[in-house]
Amino acid sequence: MIYNNEDQCDDKCDSYKCEDESVCEGYTYGVYCAGRNNYAPVSFVCDIIMGYYCDNGEDKKDCKNTTLPTCIHYAMKLNDEEDITVPILNYTRCSVFDIRYWDKYPYCYGYLDQTNCTDVNRVGGSCLINGFMSSVSKYVFCGSEFKLTNEKISLCDDNLENDCRSISANCVVHKHKLCDGVSDCEDNSDETLDICQLTTKGYFNCTRKFGGDRNMEIPIKWIRDKESDCLPVYAHHMIGEDEYIHSQFWKNCGNNNQSPVFDFAKRIAVGEKTCQNVFYCPLFTGYVEFDFLCDGVNSCEAEVENEVCRISRDFPSINTSAVNERCAGRDLCKLSDLKNVPCRTREFRGPAGSVFGVKIMLNVPSLKINCNNLFGEYYVFISCMGLCQNSTCPLQDTVLEHDSCPGQYPDRVKTLANNNNLTFVTLSDHGEYENTFFQCKNTKCIEYSQVCDLVDDCGDMSDEQNCTNHAVCENTRNLTGVKEHWIAYSQKCDGIFDCFDLSDECNLICGKEIIMNMFLKLYCW
Repeated sequence: MIYNNEDQCDDKCDSYKCEDESVCEGYTYGVYCAGRNNYAPVSFVCDIIMGYYCDNGEDKKDCKNTTLPTCIHYAMKLNDEEDITVPILNYTRCSVFDIRYWDKYPYCYGYLDQTNCTDVNRVGGSCLINGFMSSVSKYVFCGSEFKLTNEKISLCDDNLENDCRSISANCVVHKHKLCDGVSDCEDNSDETLDICQLTTKGYFNCTRKFGGDRNMEIPIKWIRDKESDCLPVYAHHMIGEDEYIHSQFWKNCGNNNQSPVFDFAKRIAVGEKTCQNVFYCPLFTGYVEFDFLCDGVNSCEAEVENEVCRISRDFPSINTSAVNERCAGRDLCKLSDLKNVPCRTREFRGPAGSVFGVKIMLNVPSLKINCNNLFGEYYVFISCMGLCQNSTCPLQDTVLEHDSCPGQYPDRVKTLANNNNLTFVTLSDHGEYENTFFQCKNTKCIEYSQVCDLVDDCGDMSDEQNCTNHAVCENTRNLTGVKEHWIAYSQKCDGIFDCFDLSDECNLICGKEIIMNMFLKLYCW
């Protein structure tokens, strides 16, 4: 079979016998021999058919070797329903069998030929197979399914090679490719996830099982999470380094008089002479720096830190999504703050103006109201309809283009906005077409319920930047590299410290409350 040079060694079978993948990086897969066919592909090495590929039986000469690991020959079992035991030879390991085609078989039934690759460039990762640490080829990743039999390929005892995440409609990435400093998705979304914001950088590095041979940091969330994501420290260990990690990697410093039983507030060494206060996750599963504590994103395995914040800091209960009612539409007057406000039904038109096929009817206040205690959809709809006393609309004036939000909303339907611009809509849960999307500065799109909700849902803070319904803790305001800490206005001057610099209580606005509260007097003055 003739094939182009660019097809050679591209990890895909571009010829009938996959001969374009037979000699790569100095390694040979299959057997070259004398005969009419000249080349015996890996899938037919050691079958019982003599002389079809090699006149002198070169493709059968090593098949009686009893010193090597063995497996059941795939093609013989499939075609002749015979269990023929064959040795796994170096030139049959980790060959490209190409799951896309019906006639490109692997060598072993059970795919053991896709382990312990001779060529390290074909290794995808390592895991326990039948209790032994083994390498796995890169051809059996992420739920690979052999088309011929519709078999799901699984080799690792814990099925780790198939632990893959659907980051967007067009991007599926293995867990260990997340937060590794390399963009595997076109929109870089595999590097901007919440778990990527807090890693072990500067404290602990390891080699991920399926992340290549680089020594790198990992997300804090993976530490002691009962899943071995790193290779073991020592060859005889079965547990990954991230699960075996000792407290030496989280060095304490300074004096600590907290209760040893419920000690969440600790100090870590960030330099030779510097200590830093942090929040320790339960069971020593990592820590959260104070700049990221109570930011609405749970960084600990047990998802406990924001619950602690809610209890200890009077974290407010926030409604972000309006009630969906098929007939009456969204009723924005159901909030307790608006129960005594006269309401009427109006159509909502966002920045796109009139969108063909979309009609959003809302029950909204008849008068302008104070929107400081509204969040998410409530805040967006009411402020963008001009019904807030002192709040502005956080939505951009530009129309969302038909190709905006790359990698998201695969079920989008294109339509016209203002009879002029091409935009798109999606079918909502209540059976109506809508285009209630907010586009972040990083091109990611989120729902209106995630805008102005005190949480950085975009990852670049753009969904909170144009909101007037929150206050900013002074120690995080306009600082490069520091995520702003937002609190609801109801949390200011309420006698409870919600900012780590106490700025929500110790300020000129709260003067009366400070004078009347002895506890605040002691702390603020």
